[in-house]
Amino acid sequence: ESGATARTSLGVGAADSVTFANTTLGTGGAIRTSTSDTNTALIQAYDVDGVAYTTFGTLTAGNTPTFDLDPTSLAIGGGSAMTAILDEDDLTSDSATALATQQSIKAYVDTAVSGGSALIVDADADTQIQVEEGADDDTIRFDAAGTEVVTIVAATTTVGNDLDLDIAQDVIDFSLEEETAKGTCTTANSGQVTYETAANVGTFYGCSQTGASSYAWVQLQVFQQ
Repeated sequence: ESGATARTSLGVGAADSVTFANTTLGTGGAIRTSTSDTNTALIQAYDVDGVAYTTFGTLTAGNTPTFDLDPTSLAIGGGSAMTAILDEDDLTSDSATALATQQSIKAYVDTAVSGGSALIVDADADTQIQVEEGADDDTIRFDAAGTEVVTIVAATTTVGNDLDLDIAQDVIDFSLEEETAKGTCTTANSGQVTYETAANVGTFYGCSQTGASSYAWVQLQVFQQ
């Protein structure tokens, strides 16, 4: 050979192995470290642009042998390249190039449904359906625009002061809300119901007891759209 280059061809049988420094090419195509503790074997590829070898994996001998992947990103089957495995209980990085540990996923889910609560919620969290605010609360809550409008406890459904219910695609509209124009509602007229009409609107007014010694008028409007 010219210069300082020397080349050697080795014939290795199927049951043979050959050792270079601390790395062994074993039977069946195995790449092995030597039997010395902490000895390593590197898996490398040549970086043509960097004019150097890049290590992609490191085998390390020891009481618990390890294999460390060293590339800055890892893609499997042509999918998205992952750059890290993160242990974040709140998943705050929101990364499209990082995987999460099992513990992180469990912690995130446990926090989201802590106390037995389960939510169906919109993007800004002000409109939602909530099943229980705490353990054994046994209440379903419906919130709209940050206001609790309906609660369901056992066989009782409670509706907020103002409710518009559209039926048959706005052909008929029912409106149930607190009424103040009827004047004072007291124990003297508790249970009183009146009905008034104007144009295409029919209105029921009722004096209802709302507490031990409190009363309020409510109205139910029915009108043609």
